[in-house]
Amino acid sequence: METINQSRVAVIKKIVAKVQPEGSLFFKALEKLVDCSDEELDNFLRQSFNLTPKNGLTRQIFTEQNFLLTHRQGRRLISCANQVFKAGIDPAFTECRIEKNEFFFLESSMRLQEMISNGIFMNLFSCQSGSWNQKWVYQYQLVDFCETFPELFRQNSCGLIFLIKKDGDKTIDENNPGDNLVVARVMVRAGGLCALYYPLDNQRLWSEDNYYWLVLPRLIF
Repeated sequence: METINQSRVAVIKKIVAKVQPEGSLFFKALEKLVDCSDEELDNFLRQSFNLTPKNGLTRQIFTEQNFLLTHRQGRRLISCANQVFKAGIDPAFTECRIEKNEFFFLESSMRLQEMISNGIFMNLFSCQSGSWNQKWVYQYQLVDFCETFPELFRQNSCGLIFLIKKDGDKTIDENNPGDNLVVARVMVRAGGLCALYYPLDNQRLWSEDNYYWLVLPRLIF
């Protein structure tokens, strides 16, 4: 990282050296960039070249990594996954029912979005690509994801958040997604993972400083 930063500053210095006269506004602007911190320079570049993510609330991370879940029988319930969520499971998950018929799934791929602005759950998920029916995960996928990628959970973080169905046999109302979608927040507590339950329309304002990551199905267009 240090080598990259030094190279970047060296390039700016070369440009400054070639710009004359000294009194020009362009020269003064470049001179300021040389002396600014890495964070200030990154902010300047984002503003100047419009590098801010389109939705403004989150940005995709680990873009090159494919979080692949292998096919399996889809009958794993969060409320029964004590071996995965050893630090506790919110009893409200017992209200979430999966499809009545037994079924199998093929491989599925997930993507991660990191919060970069404060927001409530409804806004954080509504700004993501796709319809509401494309943003939720099956309970078995949530359990498998937490079991397969434990390295994503950080001790100093407030964890990962997922959308799941309350009733697996009920469709999603695109005009009223909170009717059948709820939020599952998974975090590290007391050395293990715990799963917490929230209504999608919960009005708590979640802070970007807590570094939440949203886990969503990877869309194929």
